[in-house]
Amino acid sequence: MADSTLRDAILRKCRESMATKEKFFTDNADRIVACCTAMAKSFAAGGRLFVMGNGGSSCDAAHVSVEFMHPIIEKRPALPALALSTDTALLTAIGNDQDFALAFIQQLRMLARPGDMALGISTSGKSANINRALQA
Repeated sequence: MADSTLRDAILRKCRESMATKEKFFTDNADRIVACCTAMAKSFAAGGRLFVMGNGGSSCDAAHVSVEFMHPIIEKRPALPALALSTDTALLTAIGNDQDFALAFIQQLRMLARPGDMALGISTSGKSANINRALQA
């Protein structure tokens, strides 16, 4: 592939990405404000954030947790957040002995208390273990 063709493909993907992001935030800005406001109230009242995901979304969940616990860019106080997908021994024990669809719900039942929050990250939106935990 010629350099100019590759350059054009890169710039096209960049434009597509910017357009997708602009549409998403335009369509959802009010919902995001409401969510952020609710989260701020929960944190102020002592709530904690539990984040979960599978595969690459598990990595995203861990990253989100770190951004709350170690906020170096926004220069704000740390907030309590925990990624539920980082305990390999627990996840594989639940998956092996019971059902992987219970992997996060069991952790939330044990760790979460009223006023806590849960964030599930799923590219398909069809992850049984994420959906069950969020319903709980």
